[in-house]
Amino acid sequence: MQTSAAGHAIPIFQRQLNAMLALLDKAEAHAKAREFPPDSFLTWRLAPDMLPFIDQIQRASDIAMVCSARLLGQSVKDRPEAPKSLEQCRQYILFALDSIASVSSTLGDANIPASITIGGPGEHQVVSADEYMRHVALPHFFFHATITYGLLRQAGVAIGKADYLGQK
Repeated sequence: MQTSAAGHAIPIFQRQLNAMLALLDKAEAHAKAREFPPDSFLTWRLAPDMLPFIDQIQRASDIAMVCSARLLGQSVKDRPEAPKSLEQCRQYILFALDSIASVSSTLGDANIPASITIGGPGEHQVVSADEYMRHVALPHFFFHATITYGLLRQAGVAIGKADYLGQK
């Protein structure tokens, strides 16, 4: 039996989002040990024209939710309001994990689409579900997850590759 694109992507999203939760725990502990507000991380950016930390968390979570639903031919759950604190970032990731679990519970019964339409109004294209997963969703997801990790490293949080990979 061949595994669908959703069957490949969903465990990847779940593992990385759980790793991001652990990174937030370490960031909070780092801030408390150095006696600065944990929400200070929220506005950090790698470059002036890049989205800040808080948006990196939201984007990674949104991509995981949207991709999981689309790959299973389901509609995307209404998402909560954008996070405004480190604790709300944690809750946003937990919401994403719950959303992914709820759509993936139907993985065996799903009417999995063979193709996905991507792009905006007037600029859309149809790609295979596998191509969408491998060349659109996963690269975008990992971009935001990696920036999140990089910002925390830049801030001096004691994390390494194993933390990023969810192995600690």
